[in-house]
Amino acid sequence: MTVLRNDNGFVMEIPTELRNKLKLKKGDTFLAEVTANQELLLKRIPDPFEECRGMWADREDMYDSRQYISDIRREWEGRSHV
Repeated sequence: MTVLRNDNGFVMEIPTELRNKLKLKKGDTFLAEVTANQELLLKRIPDPFEECRGMWADREDMYDSRQYISDIRREWEGRSHV
C-alpha cells in the first residue's frame, strides 16, 4: 500500500510506481467518490474517442481520411434540401 500526503494546496501526486502500474497518462480523467467509511475511491473514466482512433487505418479505399470526409461533406452540401 502506498501512502499519499495532501501537501500542495490539496493536490496529491500519484507516485511513479502507481502511475506506471495503472498506465496513467497526463490528462486522464477520474471519478472521485467518498465511501461511508470516509475512503476516497478514484475510478478512471475512459476516453470515449480512444476506441475510434485509427479505426480507418486498414481501409484501402481511404488513403487520406481528411480528404474522404471533405468529399462526403461536399456531396451533402450539393444535395437538394426538401
